[in-house]
Amino acid sequence: MSRVDVICLDKTGTLTDGTMSVESILYENSRHEDTNRYIRLLLGAMTTQNATSKALQDYFGSEVDKKFVLSATQFSSARKYSGIKTLNGSVKLGAPEYLLVNEKILEESKNLASQGLRVVALTLEGMCLALITLKDGIRKSAEATLEYFYENGLDVKIISGDNQHTVAKIAAQCGVRNADKAISLEGMEIEDVKKIAEEYTVFARVSPEQKEALVTALKERKHKVAMTGDGVNDILALRKSNCAITFEKATDAAKSCSDVILLDNDFCHLREVVGEGRRVVNNMERSSILFLMKTVCIFLLAFILIPWRAGQMFFTIENIYLVQTSVIAISGFLLSLERRREPIVGSFRRNVFPKAAASGLLLLVGAVLPCVLYLFNLLDMPNTIAMISIPPLHALSLGRLGHCDGGHRHPRLGASAVLSWRRADLNPRLPKRHDCQGVLPALEREGLAGPCQPAA
Repeated sequence: MSRVDVICLDKTGTLTDGTMSVESILYENSRHEDTNRYIRLLLGAMTTQNATSKALQDYFGSEVDKKFVLSATQFSSARKYSGIKTLNGSVKLGAPEYLLVNEKILEESKNLASQGLRVVALTLEGMCLALITLKDGIRKSAEATLEYFYENGLDVKIISGDNQHTVAKIAAQCGVRNADKAISLEGMEIEDVKKIAEEYTVFARVSPEQKEALVTALKERKHKVAMTGDGVNDILALRKSNCAITFEKATDAAKSCSDVILLDNDFCHLREVVGEGRRVVNNMERSSILFLMKTVCIFLLAFILIPWRAGQMFFTIENIYLVQTSVIAISGFLLSLERRREPIVGSFRRNVFPKAAASGLLLLVGAVLPCVLYLFNLLDMPNTIAMISIPPLHALSLGRLGHCDGGHRHPRLGASAVLSWRRADLNPRLPKRHDCQGVLPALEREGLAGPCQPAA
């Protein structure tokens, strides 16, 4: 999720809370009770339920009459309807554009769908008995979550099997940008679907194979794609995506092929998933720069000092401990607390190695410069050792690390640099007893320093 830049969302159960309620019933004949009974019989013959059938059953109820109902056709996302065969003929309930031929009633269903309502038609032998409208419950957190995605560089695609006008209206209500760029994929060839994957925002009447084609097309265009889904018809797309996301209420098949399962069925937690993933990766990159910076510095320093025997005397275990404390201990701890959630761009090697080399060279200059100043008699021995431990350019190297990511500042790294600088005691009254017992006697034996004098 840390590298995802396109997230594909379903309408039902994602933008909406998965609950539906019957809004209105438009009867096309005067025999209302017969129409209601057909609905109850059809619902009673179904072995599985979805959000639509649950809402209809809550409103109409269900009825079982095995003598009157001869057979049943279960709902399919490919057919877009369910049905029963009765003694009076075939009864079907589903998408109007799949069941109706009357242009006037079809136009009426489109007008209702443009209001953000789900419309289903009930037919008897192809003749419309009623249009039923249902209303989705929009998640309260949907708008804030989508806004977070946009602010963090994620593009949002809505992929749904519902009517184009219904999906576009609900997407606009939730704050989806460019929700007017909607298209129905009904009957569209797979190759044509791939061509328009980036052109549109809302895709309606999408089959499982078309969902897979959309995800594949986005990946072929170098996008990192996350896909949400909770049904069997989403499995193909979930398996193709870089990150598959589902819900606790989803089918076992959808859960088995998902990377993330939201246990409270609320997709607003994707904000934390995306943000935490980016924070971890960003901080790992900066911590790697920090450790490699020290490695580069020590590696080069060793080669520089090998031919310079006197220079080796400047670097003691105490010096290295102080450098380790400031570079690794303090800075590493403070870096782990950074809450950086910017989009991750580029590969790990390109983000880390050049910056680690540059910072390591700067740290090396800071360590060697006091030795050079000592050779030109610009520093005395105590100050040279102190500056080697925590040089001013060490603080600059931390600043270099702090600004290596797009010019963003790191206040905690600044604090680390200040703490590190305060460790360096540049006072000429540095205790000389320690020096006389360690570095200075060794230099004196080499003829590079005069007799040790007590501190003033």
